[in-house]
Amino acid sequence: MDYNRRPAIPSRSGHGDGWADVANRMYEYMELMHQQHVFFAGIGGISMSGLAHALLDAGFSVSGSDIAEGDTVRRLRETGARITIGHEAANIAGADVIVRTTAVPDDSPEIVAATAAGLPVYHRSELLAWMCRGKRAIAVAGTHGKSTTTAMLGTMLMGMGVDPTVFVGAELPNINGNYRIGQGEHIVFEACESDGSFLNYKGCSEVITSCEPDHLDQHKTFEHVKASFGQFAGIIDPEGFIVYRADCPVVCGIAEGGPGRKVSFSLTAQSDISARDVRILPDGSEFGLTVGGELVCGVRVNAVGEHNVLNALAAFGAIHGSGLDVRSAAQALGSYAPIGRRFEQVGQVGGARVIDDYAHHPTEIRATLRAARQTHPGRIIAVFQPHLASRTRDLLAEFGSAFAQADVVVLTSVYQPRRDGVDEFDMTRLVEEIQGNEPGKPVELVGDMWQIPAHLAPRLKAGDLVLTIGAGDINKVAHELVKSSE
Repeated sequence: MDYNRRPAIPSRSGHGDGWADVANRMYEYMELMHQQHVFFAGIGGISMSGLAHALLDAGFSVSGSDIAEGDTVRRLRETGARITIGHEAANIAGADVIVRTTAVPDDSPEIVAATAAGLPVYHRSELLAWMCRGKRAIAVAGTHGKSTTTAMLGTMLMGMGVDPTVFVGAELPNINGNYRIGQGEHIVFEACESDGSFLNYKGCSEVITSCEPDHLDQHKTFEHVKASFGQFAGIIDPEGFIVYRADCPVVCGIAEGGPGRKVSFSLTAQSDISARDVRILPDGSEFGLTVGGELVCGVRVNAVGEHNVLNALAAFGAIHGSGLDVRSAAQALGSYAPIGRRFEQVGQVGGARVIDDYAHHPTEIRATLRAARQTHPGRIIAVFQPHLASRTRDLLAEFGSAFAQADVVVLTSVYQPRRDGVDEFDMTRLVEEIQGNEPGKPVELVGDMWQIPAHLAPRLKAGDLVLTIGAGDINKVAHELVKSSE
Protein backbone atom coordinates (compact mmCIF):
# COMPACT_ATOMS: atom_id res chain seq x y z
CA MET A 1 0.00 0.00 0.00
CA ASP A 2 1.27 3.50 -0.84
CA TYR A 3 1.70 5.32 2.47
CA ASN A 4 3.06 8.51 0.91
CA ARG A 5 -0.09 10.15 -0.50
CA ARG A 6 -2.46 12.00 1.77
CA PRO A 7 -6.24 12.37 1.15
CA ALA A 8 -8.48 15.29 1.97
CA ILE A 9 -8.61 15.88 5.71
CA PRO A 10 -11.84 14.47 7.19
CA SER A 11 -14.18 16.69 9.14
CA ARG A 12 -16.85 15.82 11.65
CA SER A 13 -19.96 17.86 12.41
CA GLY A 14 -19.96 19.15 15.97
CA HIS A 15 -16.17 19.03 16.25
CA GLY A 16 -15.32 21.84 13.83
CA ASP A 17 -11.75 22.53 12.83
CA GLY A 18 -10.46 20.77 15.92
CA TRP A 19 -11.43 17.40 14.46
CA ALA A 20 -9.64 18.20 11.20
CA ASP A 21 -6.56 19.25 13.19
CA VAL A 22 -6.60 15.89 14.97
CA ALA A 23 -6.79 14.12 11.61
CA ASN A 24 -3.89 16.23 10.32
CA ARG A 25 -1.75 15.30 13.28
CA MET A 26 -2.66 11.65 12.84
CA TYR A 27 -1.51 11.56 9.20
CA GLU A 28 1.77 13.26 10.08
CA TYR A 29 2.39 11.02 13.08
CA MET A 30 1.55 7.76 11.32
CA GLU A 31 3.86 8.63 8.45
CA LEU A 32 6.69 9.36 10.90
CA MET A 33 6.15 6.18 12.91
CA HIS A 34 6.09 3.70 10.03
CA GLN A 35 7.39 0.34 11.25
CA GLN A 36 6.61 1.31 14.87
CA HIS A 37 4.06 0.13 17.46
CA VAL A 38 0.26 0.52 17.27
CA PHE A 39 -2.00 -0.64 20.10
CA PHE A 40 -5.64 -1.54 19.36
CA ALA A 41 -8.11 -1.20 22.25
CA GLY A 42 -10.83 -3.69 21.35
CA ILE A 43 -8.72 -5.49 18.75
CA GLY A 44 -11.07 -8.48 18.44
CA GLY A 45 -13.89 -6.47 16.87
CA ILE A 46 -14.61 -7.35 13.26
CA SER A 47 -13.59 -3.93 11.91
CA MET A 48 -10.66 -3.45 14.27
CA SER A 49 -9.18 -6.84 13.46
CA GLY A 50 -9.08 -6.11 9.72
CA LEU A 51 -7.20 -2.87 10.32
CA ALA A 52 -4.80 -4.60 12.71
CA HIS A 53 -4.08 -7.30 10.12
CA ALA A 54 -3.45 -4.64 7.49
CA LEU A 55 -0.89 -2.85 9.67
CA LEU A 56 0.83 -6.15 10.45
CA ASP A 57 1.07 -6.80 6.72
CA ALA A 58 2.59 -3.33 6.27
CA GLY A 59 5.33 -4.01 8.81
CA PHE A 60 3.99 -2.28 11.92
CA SER A 61 4.29 -3.82 15.36
CA VAL A 62 0.77 -4.46 16.62
CA SER A 63 -0.55 -5.21 20.08
CA GLY A 64 -4.01 -4.95 21.58
CA SER A 65 -6.57 -6.08 24.09
CA ASP A 66 -10.09 -7.40 24.20
CA ILE A 67 -12.53 -8.77 26.71
CA ALA A 68 -12.56 -12.37 25.47
CA GLU A 69 -10.65 -14.96 23.49
CA GLY A 70 -11.99 -15.99 20.11
CA ASP A 71 -11.06 -17.00 16.58
CA THR A 72 -10.32 -13.41 15.59
CA VAL A 73 -7.89 -12.95 18.48
CA ARG A 74 -6.28 -16.31 17.75
CA ARG A 75 -5.69 -15.44 14.07
CA LEU A 76 -4.15 -12.09 15.00
CA ARG A 77 -1.80 -13.77 17.46
CA GLU A 78 -0.77 -16.25 14.78
CA THR A 79 0.03 -13.31 12.49
CA GLY A 80 2.26 -11.67 15.09
CA ALA A 81 0.06 -9.46 17.25
CA ARG A 82 0.56 -9.43 21.03
CA ILE A 83 -2.89 -9.51 22.63
CA THR A 84 -3.99 -9.36 26.26
CA ILE A 85 -7.42 -10.40 27.49
CA GLY A 86 -8.86 -7.66 29.68
CA HIS A 87 -8.37 -3.89 29.58
CA GLU A 88 -5.50 -2.79 31.84
CA ALA A 89 -3.28 0.29 31.84
CA ALA A 90 -0.13 -1.88 31.61
CA ASN A 91 -1.27 -3.25 28.25
CA ILE A 92 -0.21 -0.14 26.35
CA ALA A 93 3.45 -0.42 27.39
CA GLY A 94 5.71 0.29 24.42
CA ALA A 95 2.93 1.61 22.18
CA ASP A 96 3.47 4.74 20.07
CA VAL A 97 -0.18 5.31 19.15
CA ILE A 98 -3.55 3.97 20.31
CA VAL A 99 -6.44 3.03 18.03
CA ARG A 100 -9.80 2.56 19.69
CA THR A 101 -13.31 1.47 18.83
CA THR A 102 -16.44 3.22 20.03
CA ALA A 103 -17.21 0.22 22.23
CA VAL A 104 -14.18 1.10 24.39
CA PRO A 105 -15.26 3.99 26.66
CA ASP A 106 -13.26 7.05 27.65
CA ASP A 107 -12.76 5.70 31.17
CA SER A 108 -11.20 2.45 29.97
CA PRO A 109 -7.86 1.99 31.83
CA GLU A 110 -5.95 1.91 28.55
CA ILE A 111 -7.47 5.14 27.24
CA VAL A 112 -6.93 6.87 30.59
CA ALA A 113 -3.31 5.70 30.71
CA ALA A 114 -2.63 6.71 27.10
CA THR A 115 -4.06 10.17 27.67
CA ALA A 116 -2.01 10.62 30.83
CA ALA A 117 1.13 9.57 28.96
CA GLY A 118 0.44 12.00 26.12
CA LEU A 119 0.05 9.25 23.54
CA PRO A 120 -2.14 10.01 20.50
CA VAL A 121 -5.48 8.18 20.61
CA TYR A 122 -7.48 7.79 17.39
CA HIS A 123 -10.77 6.22 16.41
CA ARG A 124 -10.55 3.27 14.04
CA SER A 125 -12.34 5.33 11.35
CA GLU A 126 -9.45 7.81 11.35
CA LEU A 127 -7.01 4.99 10.68
CA LEU A 128 -9.19 3.70 7.83
CA ALA A 129 -9.44 7.24 6.40
CA TRP A 130 -5.63 7.36 6.46
CA MET A 131 -5.53 4.11 4.47
CA CYS A 132 -7.83 5.62 1.81
CA ARG A 133 -5.43 8.32 0.68
CA GLY A 134 -4.33 8.12 -2.90
CA LYS A 135 -7.13 5.63 -3.62
CA ARG A 136 -10.45 5.73 -5.47
CA ALA A 137 -12.46 5.12 -2.32
CA ILE A 138 -16.04 3.83 -2.19
CA ALA A 139 -17.70 4.07 1.23
CA VAL A 140 -20.74 1.83 1.68
CA ALA A 141 -23.25 3.10 4.27
CA GLY A 142 -26.81 2.33 5.32
CA THR A 143 -28.86 1.00 8.19
CA HIS A 144 -29.01 -2.39 6.47
CA GLY A 145 -26.97 -4.20 3.84
CA LYS A 146 -23.54 -2.57 4.32
CA SER A 147 -21.56 -5.76 4.78
CA THR A 148 -23.18 -7.74 1.99
CA THR A 149 -23.06 -4.85 -0.49
CA THR A 150 -19.39 -4.23 0.33
CA ALA A 151 -18.64 -7.94 -0.05
CA MET A 152 -20.47 -8.20 -3.37
CA LEU A 153 -18.78 -5.08 -4.73
CA GLY A 154 -15.37 -6.31 -3.60
CA THR A 155 -16.01 -9.68 -5.25
CA MET A 156 -17.01 -7.96 -8.49
CA LEU A 157 -13.88 -5.80 -8.56
CA MET A 158 -11.62 -8.75 -7.77
CA GLY A 159 -13.19 -10.86 -10.50
CA MET A 160 -12.74 -8.01 -12.97
CA GLY A 161 -9.00 -7.89 -12.28
CA VAL A 162 -9.12 -4.46 -10.59
CA ASP A 163 -7.20 -5.78 -7.54
CA PRO A 164 -9.03 -3.69 -4.91
CA THR A 165 -8.40 -3.20 -1.22
CA VAL A 166 -11.47 -4.38 0.72
CA PHE A 167 -12.53 -3.98 4.35
CA VAL A 168 -15.78 -5.74 5.23
CA GLY A 169 -17.48 -6.13 8.61
CA ALA A 170 -17.85 -9.90 8.32
CA GLU A 171 -15.94 -12.96 7.17
CA LEU A 172 -15.97 -13.11 3.37
CA PRO A 173 -14.95 -16.51 1.98
CA ASN A 174 -13.79 -14.91 -1.28
CA ILE A 175 -10.95 -13.19 0.61
CA ASN A 176 -10.59 -15.76 3.42
CA GLY A 177 -11.30 -13.14 6.05
CA ASN A 178 -12.52 -9.59 6.56
CA TYR A 179 -9.87 -7.62 4.69
CA ARG A 180 -7.82 -7.68 1.54
CA ILE A 181 -4.93 -5.40 0.58
CA GLY A 182 -4.82 -4.93 -3.19
CA GLN A 183 -2.40 -3.07 -5.42
CA GLY A 184 -5.10 -1.45 -7.53
CA GLU A 185 -6.45 2.07 -7.15
CA HIS A 186 -9.81 1.09 -5.62
CA ILE A 187 -10.62 0.67 -1.93
CA VAL A 188 -14.09 -0.47 -0.83
CA PHE A 189 -15.19 -0.40 2.80
CA GLU A 190 -18.11 -0.11 5.18
CA ALA A 191 -18.89 3.32 6.57
CA CYS A 192 -20.68 2.93 9.90
CA GLU A 193 -23.42 5.35 10.90
CA SER A 194 -23.86 3.96 14.41
CA ASP A 195 -21.58 6.50 16.09
CA GLY A 196 -21.29 9.08 13.32
CA SER A 197 -17.75 8.01 12.51
CA PHE A 198 -18.61 7.68 8.82
CA LEU A 199 -18.25 11.47 8.72
CA ASN A 200 -14.50 10.93 8.75
CA TYR A 201 -14.54 9.58 5.19
CA LYS A 202 -14.37 12.83 3.27
CA GLY A 203 -13.76 12.79 -0.46
CA CYS A 204 -15.05 9.27 -1.23
CA SER A 205 -17.73 8.08 -3.59
CA GLU A 206 -20.62 6.65 -1.60
CA VAL A 207 -23.31 3.99 -1.53
CA ILE A 208 -26.33 4.51 0.74
CA THR A 209 -28.46 1.37 0.93
CA SER A 210 -31.04 2.50 3.51
CA CYS A 211 -31.80 4.86 6.38
CA GLU A 212 -34.12 3.85 9.23
CA PRO A 213 -34.35 4.49 12.98
CA ASP A 214 -31.49 2.67 14.72
CA HIS A 215 -28.60 3.34 17.12
CA LEU A 216 -30.82 5.73 19.03
CA ASP A 217 -28.61 5.30 22.09
CA GLN A 218 -26.08 7.34 20.10
CA HIS A 219 -28.30 9.52 17.90
CA LYS A 220 -31.28 9.93 20.27
CA THR A 221 -33.79 10.61 17.46
CA PHE A 222 -34.42 9.47 13.90
CA GLU A 223 -34.14 13.11 12.84
CA HIS A 224 -30.54 13.06 14.04
CA VAL A 225 -29.91 9.80 12.15
CA LYS A 226 -31.20 11.42 8.95
CA ALA A 227 -29.20 14.58 9.58
CA SER A 228 -26.06 12.48 10.06
CA PHE A 229 -26.62 10.72 6.74
CA GLY A 230 -27.22 14.10 5.14
CA GLN A 231 -23.84 15.29 6.40
CA PHE A 232 -22.29 12.08 5.10
CA ALA A 233 -23.71 12.73 1.62
CA GLY A 234 -22.39 16.28 1.82
CA ILE A 235 -18.74 15.20 2.15
CA ILE A 236 -18.70 13.11 -1.03
CA ASP A 237 -16.02 13.68 -3.65
CA PRO A 238 -17.66 16.26 -5.96
CA GLU A 239 -16.16 14.40 -8.92
CA GLY A 240 -17.36 11.06 -7.60
CA PHE A 241 -20.79 9.46 -7.34
CA ILE A 242 -23.45 8.53 -4.83
CA VAL A 243 -25.47 5.34 -5.25
CA TYR A 244 -28.83 5.41 -3.47
CA ARG A 245 -32.05 3.43 -3.19
CA ALA A 246 -34.66 5.12 -5.37
CA ASP A 247 -37.80 3.73 -3.71
CA CYS A 248 -36.89 5.05 -0.26
CA PRO A 249 -37.98 8.72 0.05
CA VAL A 250 -35.67 9.33 3.01
CA VAL A 251 -32.62 8.06 1.13
CA CYS A 252 -33.62 9.97 -2.00
CA GLY A 253 -33.73 13.21 -0.04
CA ILE A 254 -30.35 12.48 1.53
CA ALA A 255 -28.72 11.73 -1.82
CA GLU A 256 -30.14 14.75 -3.58
CA GLY A 257 -28.57 17.02 -0.96
CA GLY A 258 -25.03 15.92 -1.79
CA PRO A 259 -22.67 16.78 -4.66
CA GLY A 260 -21.43 14.28 -7.22
CA ARG A 261 -23.19 12.18 -9.81
CA LYS A 262 -26.35 10.33 -8.72
CA VAL A 263 -26.92 6.64 -9.49
CA SER A 264 -30.25 5.22 -8.30
CA PHE A 265 -31.20 1.59 -7.79
CA SER A 266 -34.37 -0.31 -6.93
CA LEU A 267 -36.38 -3.34 -7.96
CA THR A 268 -38.45 -1.20 -10.32
CA ALA A 269 -37.62 0.22 -13.74
CA GLN A 270 -37.90 3.82 -12.48
CA SER A 271 -34.22 3.88 -11.49
CA ASP A 272 -30.82 3.81 -13.17
CA ILE A 273 -30.08 0.26 -12.01
CA SER A 274 -32.94 -2.21 -11.59
CA ALA A 275 -33.93 -5.87 -11.74
CA ARG A 276 -36.38 -7.64 -14.05
CA ASP A 277 -38.04 -11.04 -13.65
CA VAL A 278 -36.64 -11.75 -10.18
CA ARG A 279 -36.68 -15.42 -9.15
CA ILE A 280 -36.00 -16.30 -5.50
CA LEU A 281 -34.41 -19.75 -5.25
CA PRO A 282 -33.55 -21.97 -2.27
CA ASP A 283 -29.85 -21.15 -2.67
CA GLY A 284 -29.91 -17.69 -4.22
CA SER A 285 -31.73 -15.63 -6.82
CA GLU A 286 -31.74 -14.82 -10.50
CA PHE A 287 -32.80 -11.67 -12.33
CA GLY A 288 -32.27 -9.57 -15.42
CA LEU A 289 -30.07 -6.54 -14.81
CA THR A 290 -31.27 -3.33 -16.43
CA VAL A 291 -29.31 -0.10 -16.80
CA GLY A 292 -31.27 2.98 -17.80
CA GLY A 293 -34.30 0.76 -18.39
CA GLU A 294 -32.47 -1.46 -20.91
CA LEU A 295 -31.87 -5.14 -20.21
CA VAL A 296 -28.12 -5.74 -20.07
CA CYS A 297 -27.60 -9.31 -18.90
CA GLY A 298 -28.80 -12.06 -16.60
CA VAL A 299 -27.46 -12.24 -13.04
CA ARG A 300 -27.10 -15.09 -10.58
CA VAL A 301 -26.62 -14.15 -6.90
CA ASN A 302 -25.55 -16.83 -4.44
CA ALA A 303 -27.46 -15.22 -1.59
CA VAL A 304 -31.08 -15.91 -0.59
CA GLY A 305 -33.82 -13.29 -0.52
CA GLU A 306 -35.10 -10.19 -2.25
CA HIS A 307 -33.02 -8.02 0.09
CA ASN A 308 -29.90 -9.56 -1.39
CA VAL A 309 -31.09 -8.69 -4.89
CA LEU A 310 -31.21 -5.09 -3.68
CA ASN A 311 -27.71 -5.40 -2.22
CA ALA A 312 -26.46 -6.68 -5.57
CA LEU A 313 -28.14 -3.79 -7.38
CA ALA A 314 -26.41 -1.33 -5.05
CA ALA A 315 -23.07 -2.95 -5.89
CA PHE A 316 -23.86 -2.76 -9.62
CA GLY A 317 -24.65 0.91 -9.10
CA ALA A 318 -21.12 1.47 -7.77
CA ILE A 319 -19.65 -0.43 -10.74
CA HIS A 320 -21.68 1.73 -13.13
CA GLY A 321 -20.74 4.90 -11.27
CA SER A 322 -17.07 3.95 -11.51
CA GLY A 323 -17.34 3.67 -15.29
CA LEU A 324 -16.68 -0.08 -15.24
CA ASP A 325 -18.46 -2.77 -17.26
CA VAL A 326 -21.53 -4.15 -15.47
CA ARG A 327 -21.53 -7.27 -17.68
CA SER A 328 -18.08 -8.20 -16.46
CA ALA A 329 -19.22 -7.44 -12.92
CA ALA A 330 -22.21 -9.76 -13.32
CA GLN A 331 -19.94 -12.57 -14.43
CA ALA A 332 -17.61 -11.93 -11.47
CA LEU A 333 -20.54 -11.94 -9.04
CA GLY A 334 -21.17 -15.56 -9.95
CA SER A 335 -18.21 -16.49 -7.72
CA TYR A 336 -19.60 -14.66 -4.70
CA ALA A 337 -19.76 -16.77 -1.53
CA PRO A 338 -22.05 -15.24 1.12
CA ILE A 339 -20.44 -13.60 4.11
CA GLY A 340 -20.65 -15.31 7.47
CA ARG A 341 -23.90 -15.36 9.43
CA ARG A 342 -26.09 -14.27 6.52
CA PHE A 343 -28.63 -17.07 6.06
CA GLU A 344 -25.76 -19.42 6.81
CA GLN A 345 -26.47 -23.14 6.62
CA VAL A 346 -25.29 -24.64 9.91
CA GLY A 347 -26.56 -28.23 9.64
CA GLN A 348 -29.46 -30.50 10.50
CA VAL A 349 -31.14 -31.98 13.55
CA GLY A 350 -33.10 -35.08 12.71
CA GLY A 351 -34.27 -33.77 9.36
CA ALA A 352 -34.80 -30.19 10.58
CA ARG A 353 -32.55 -27.59 8.95
CA VAL A 354 -30.66 -25.08 11.10
CA ILE A 355 -29.74 -21.68 9.63
CA ASP A 356 -28.10 -18.70 11.33
CA ASP A 357 -28.58 -15.05 10.39
CA TYR A 358 -27.14 -11.77 11.69
CA ALA A 359 -30.43 -9.84 11.44
CA HIS A 360 -30.92 -7.63 14.50
CA HIS A 361 -33.14 -4.76 13.31
CA PRO A 362 -36.89 -5.33 12.73
CA THR A 363 -36.57 -4.62 8.99
CA GLU A 364 -33.75 -7.16 8.72
CA ILE A 365 -35.73 -9.76 10.65
CA ARG A 366 -38.70 -9.31 8.32
CA ALA A 367 -36.47 -9.67 5.26
CA THR A 368 -34.76 -12.78 6.62
CA LEU A 369 -38.04 -14.47 7.58
CA ARG A 370 -39.58 -13.55 4.25
CA ALA A 371 -36.64 -15.19 2.47
CA ALA A 372 -37.12 -18.26 4.66
CA ARG A 373 -40.84 -18.40 3.86
CA GLN A 374 -40.19 -18.02 0.12
CA THR A 375 -37.77 -20.94 0.10
CA HIS A 376 -39.05 -23.24 2.84
CA PRO A 377 -42.52 -24.85 2.80
CA GLY A 378 -42.42 -26.29 6.33
CA ARG A 379 -42.61 -24.93 9.85
CA ILE A 380 -40.28 -22.02 10.68
CA ILE A 381 -39.01 -21.62 14.24
CA ALA A 382 -37.36 -18.25 14.85
CA VAL A 383 -34.90 -18.10 17.75
CA PHE A 384 -34.15 -14.44 18.48
CA GLN A 385 -31.54 -12.82 20.70
CA PRO A 386 -32.01 -9.02 20.82
CA HIS A 387 -28.88 -6.90 20.46
CA LEU A 388 -28.69 -3.98 22.91
CA ALA A 389 -31.35 -3.17 25.50
CA SER A 390 -31.74 0.35 24.10
CA ARG A 391 -32.53 -0.90 20.57
CA THR A 392 -35.03 -3.42 21.95
CA ARG A 393 -36.74 -0.71 23.98
CA ASP A 394 -36.69 1.97 21.28
CA LEU A 395 -37.98 -0.31 18.50
CA LEU A 396 -40.25 -2.50 20.62
CA ALA A 397 -43.37 -2.01 18.50
CA GLU A 398 -41.43 -2.74 15.30
CA PHE A 399 -39.93 -5.89 16.81
CA GLY A 400 -43.41 -6.93 17.86
CA SER A 401 -44.60 -7.07 14.25
CA ALA A 402 -41.39 -8.45 12.71
CA PHE A 403 -42.07 -12.18 13.25
CA ALA A 404 -45.22 -12.62 11.18
CA GLN A 405 -43.58 -15.21 8.87
CA ALA A 406 -42.46 -17.42 11.77
CA ASP A 407 -44.68 -20.22 13.07
CA VAL A 408 -42.97 -20.36 16.47
CA VAL A 409 -40.85 -17.69 18.17
CA VAL A 410 -38.30 -18.46 20.88
CA LEU A 411 -36.78 -15.45 22.65
CA THR A 412 -33.75 -15.23 24.89
CA SER A 413 -32.09 -12.51 26.95
CA VAL A 414 -30.62 -9.37 25.39
CA TYR A 415 -27.02 -9.48 24.22
CA GLN A 416 -25.32 -6.41 25.69
CA PRO A 417 -21.81 -5.89 24.20
CA ARG A 418 -21.37 -2.31 25.41
CA ARG A 419 -22.89 0.43 27.52
CA ASP A 420 -25.97 1.95 25.91
CA GLY A 421 -27.63 3.79 28.78
CA VAL A 422 -30.13 1.01 29.53
CA ASP A 423 -29.16 -1.43 32.26
CA GLU A 424 -31.61 -4.17 31.32
CA PHE A 425 -34.74 -4.99 29.38
CA ASP A 426 -37.65 -7.15 30.55
CA MET A 427 -38.12 -9.63 27.72
CA THR A 428 -41.69 -10.39 28.76
CA ARG A 429 -42.53 -7.04 27.16
CA LEU A 430 -41.43 -8.35 23.76
CA VAL A 431 -43.37 -11.58 24.32
CA GLU A 432 -46.50 -9.53 24.97
CA GLU A 433 -45.83 -7.26 22.00
CA ILE A 434 -45.54 -10.18 19.56
CA GLN A 435 -48.61 -11.94 20.94
CA GLY A 436 -50.53 -8.66 20.87
CA ASN A 437 -49.95 -8.53 17.12
CA GLU A 438 -50.64 -12.22 16.59
CA PRO A 439 -52.82 -13.72 19.33
CA GLY A 440 -52.29 -17.44 19.64
CA LYS A 441 -48.82 -17.50 18.09
CA PRO A 442 -46.48 -19.63 20.23
CA VAL A 443 -43.91 -17.26 21.76
CA GLU A 444 -41.56 -18.78 24.32
CA LEU A 445 -38.99 -17.10 26.54
CA VAL A 446 -35.84 -19.05 27.45
CA GLY A 447 -33.71 -16.61 29.40
CA ASP A 448 -30.55 -18.72 29.36
CA MET A 449 -29.73 -19.26 25.71
CA TRP A 450 -27.65 -22.35 26.52
CA GLN A 451 -30.90 -24.08 27.50
CA ILE A 452 -32.39 -23.55 24.04
CA PRO A 453 -30.85 -26.65 22.34
CA ALA A 454 -32.30 -28.96 25.01
CA HIS A 455 -35.57 -27.01 24.90
CA LEU A 456 -35.95 -27.33 21.13
CA ALA A 457 -34.31 -30.60 20.06
CA PRO A 458 -37.00 -33.04 21.28
CA ARG A 459 -39.75 -31.00 19.59
CA LEU A 460 -38.24 -30.70 16.12
CA LYS A 461 -39.65 -32.62 13.18
CA ALA A 462 -38.31 -33.46 9.76
CA GLY A 463 -39.07 -30.54 7.47
CA ASP A 464 -38.75 -27.88 10.17
CA LEU A 465 -36.48 -24.89 9.77
CA VAL A 466 -34.78 -23.44 12.85
CA LEU A 467 -33.52 -19.92 12.21
CA THR A 468 -31.29 -18.36 14.87
CA ILE A 469 -31.39 -14.57 14.54
CA GLY A 470 -29.31 -11.81 16.13
CA ALA A 471 -26.01 -9.92 16.06
CA GLY A 472 -24.72 -11.33 19.35
CA ASP A 473 -23.59 -14.89 20.05
CA ILE A 474 -26.86 -16.66 19.26
CA ASN A 475 -25.01 -18.43 16.41
CA LYS A 476 -23.44 -20.62 19.10
CA VAL A 477 -26.90 -21.98 19.86
CA ALA A 478 -27.28 -23.02 16.22
CA HIS A 479 -24.01 -24.93 16.34
CA GLU A 480 -24.81 -26.53 19.72
CA LEU A 481 -28.21 -27.59 18.42
CA VAL A 482 -26.60 -29.37 15.47
CA LYS A 483 -24.00 -30.98 17.75
CA SER A 484 -26.75 -32.32 19.99
CA SER A 485 -27.86 -34.68 17.23
CA GLU A 486 -24.43 -36.07 16.45
